[in-house]
Amino acid sequence: GSTLEGGTLAYYEDAGMTSVYGTPSTADSSIYYMVVTTSENCTDTAQVSAIINPKPNVEVTLPTDPCYEDGVVAIQTTPIGGTISGIGVNGDLFNPKDAGLVADQGSYVYYDYTDANICSNRDSAMVVLRMEPVLTELFADTTICEYDEINLQVLVSGGSSYQWYEEGNVNSLTNSSVLTTGVEGTYYVQVSNAYCSELSDNLNITVLSLSVEALLD
Repeated sequence: GSTLEGGTLAYYEDAGMTSVYGTPSTADSSIYYMVVTTSENCTDTAQVSAIINPKPNVEVTLPTDPCYEDGVVAIQTTPIGGTISGIGVNGDLFNPKDAGLVADQGSYVYYDYTDANICSNRDSAMVVLRMEPVLTELFADTTICEYDEINLQVLVSGGSSYQWYEEGNVNSLTNSSVLTTGVEGTYYVQVSNAYCSELSDNLNITVLSLSVEALLD
């Protein structure tokens, strides 16, 4: 057993003092017995109840691949009442535009929680900032003659898929980077990559009608 001033200390798992517990540094929830024996061979026994409280179950969740232009996103935590930390964290919100974040590199959000038994635990979630495609060029508003067609094209960096639309029509006209049209209207394109998308500005196409008189002139 352990030695203390004036005697020796031994630990047992049963009241009959038959099962020696050694010199414990940790213990399961149970009742233990401490026996002190002095140099005069006098003894005293104390009963100790050990209660081992489990660590709290802790969880933090948020979108794993937020886009730069998404705006702040909510951080969900269970249970509530702990502390959230990490780059981009402000209270229970995550800001993808935080200057400390680097595109396509992982960053961790941490959640620390301590319960009423003063038991603590931590959970973490990795977040990867993603960037929208960058539209570098789009045709300007254009006027064409009746029966003519024009190829509308967008130049983009970081995009891999395209969806062209005419204003007022929810159906995509084409999934090519080029749209061929001879129809008057307002057009725009949605460009996407694996995580984010970007809408272009509107592009107006005006079609001039050709009258019979004009053709005979």
